[in-house]
Amino acid sequence: GKHSTTMLSQQNLLTELGANAVECHQLSHLLQQAYQNRYDPIELQRSLNQHQESLSNPLKHKGRDEPSRQFIANNRNNYQLDMYRRMQLTDQDLNLINKFAESTNLNEKYIVSYLHDAKVQTEQERQQNQMTNLSFLRQSPNTNDMPKIKKFIKNAYFNARKLRLRVLRELIVVYDRITPNKEEHKMQEDADIEYPDELRRIISTCVQSVFAKNFISNICQSIQDSLLLLRNNNHPYR
Repeated sequence: GKHSTTMLSQQNLLTELGANAVECHQLSHLLQQAYQNRYDPIELQRSLNQHQESLSNPLKHKGRDEPSRQFIANNRNNYQLDMYRRMQLTDQDLNLINKFAESTNLNEKYIVSYLHDAKVQTEQERQQNQMTNLSFLRQSPNTNDMPKIKKFIKNAYFNARKLRLRVLRELIVVYDRITPNKEEHKMQEDADIEYPDELRRIISTCVQSVFAKNFISNICQSIQDSLLLLRNNNHPYR
């Protein structure tokens, strides 16, 4: 029980922040199908259950702290991301982690995970390019990677936040569309669609749960935190 969950959460720390971009696109696709009354109840139910936390707290955040920063700096030569993955952190890496933490107030441990993913991605791209060009570049491997890595981290973090908000909006739109007993005059083509009770049940159960978890207060709090951060932050992460 408990031990395996801890191992799992260590294995992918970033899941704690919520659904990533790929997962958001998948859920978005399922909701669009539901909107058109084409849906797989098991798949839709599973996906909504899995991402309930993301939907009720789409901008969830864990702030930076000195112990995390110190821990990363102390273990930089053999930083353990999880049971299977370790990495070495250069001065440049540590600098990037600190800058990103300052500008987003995101806890440093998550940034290391993003950094690891970014390095894996740039390494894969380089290998693909080498295979395509068949010319092994003379330059040292890491010279031009930093701008790419920064961009990757920035996109991974901010895009997922935007997409989690978008999926929440889509859920509410679907709920609004399929809930019966509307006094409003629906457009003629809408009247043709009879949504099954099963779909209504799946969607409304999820929406009720998201309301029960105070999604509106959660989002307002996140926005307040972001505004405060902007006010105190002269050097936003570029």
